[in-house]
Parts: sequence; C-alpha cells; structure tokens
Amino acid sequence: MRTFRRAAIPAVPPVADPALNPVDLDSPFIFTVEGELTISAYNALAGTIETYEGEAFALRNVSSISSGIHSENLSPNIHYKCDRFGSCTLIAGEFVLDAQRTR
Repeated sequence: MRTFRRAAIPAVPPVADPALNPVDLDSPFIFTVEGELTISAYNALAGTIETYEGEAFALRNVSSISSGIHSENLSPNIHYKCDRFGSCTLIAGEFVLDAQRTR
C-alpha cells in the first residue's frame, strides 16, 4: 500500500518579484467607456446630439462651434470616449467635440 505525504507549506508566503508587477499602485485608475454610435438627430440650436442607440450628448461651447458644424458635414457615425462623470469626447468625421453625456 502507498503512503502519501503532505507537502510542506511555508509559514510566510514568498515575496513577489516587483519586475512581474508593472502596475504602479500609486497612479490613479481612470475609468472610461468608449464605442461607436450612429447619430439620429443633431440640434444645432440646442447643441445636442441623439443616437439610434439611445444615447444623448449636450455639446459644450455651443455658441462657438454650432456655426461651424452643419448636419450635412457631420458624419452619421461617431466614436465616443467618456469618463465616469459623463464628460465625453466625440469624433464625428472631421469634428472633435467636447460633450456631456445626458442619457
């Protein structure tokens, strides 16, 4: 009959090699969400963009940018990147816009 021996478990776990952990724990973690959407409505007077996917954005600095953005020049596909507070950057064709996610 075979006898089994238990493996010896050290009392103190081994110290991890710092070279194996490239994450700097002192640096803040930034949560972002990004993706692709399709514009369903653009209101230049209100400075809002709505999408078929149900998202809505309020553009910042509407008075300075609304005169330069025309719906026929605005790409229907936009790339968005938002932080955890809903502050977003929208890229629609040739336009890069600052916006606040409202829905």
